[in-house]
Amino acid sequence: MSEENGGSFIRKRIMTASEAVSLLTEKFPGVMKLVESPDELMIAAPFYAYERFASHVQSRIDDQAFLRSVGEFIDELASSNDPLLENILAVTLLEKLAENPSVIAAVKPHIGIQASNLLSDVERTLFGRI
Repeated sequence: MSEENGGSFIRKRIMTASEAVSLLTEKFPGVMKLVESPDELMIAAPFYAYERFASHVQSRIDDQAFLRSVGEFIDELASSNDPLLENILAVTLLEKLAENPSVIAAVKPHIGIQASNLLSDVERTLFGRI
């Protein structure tokens, strides 16, 4: 913390793109199998990695244990207060999941209030759902 002109300022570290991808692959190592090489995830913007992950989630909507871990991860991103992670969550992960109402119905019970509110915004804004 530094002080300037009698005020206090806290500099908050913001996650880098490669750290955002690492966060995903640490929580869900299987993501590495969704691409031809691990370098593909690290070279591309993190949005690509999270979009691949969202497609994988869509294919596993009957796996409740997996959906619980996805819900916990979504909640972690939603509460991160990190602009990059929040953007990835809204613009990529939730948007891709919200393309299919049955996927959202499977995921919703596993996410908290903050993520649920964000998901509702995505559904309303992009898909006209209330």
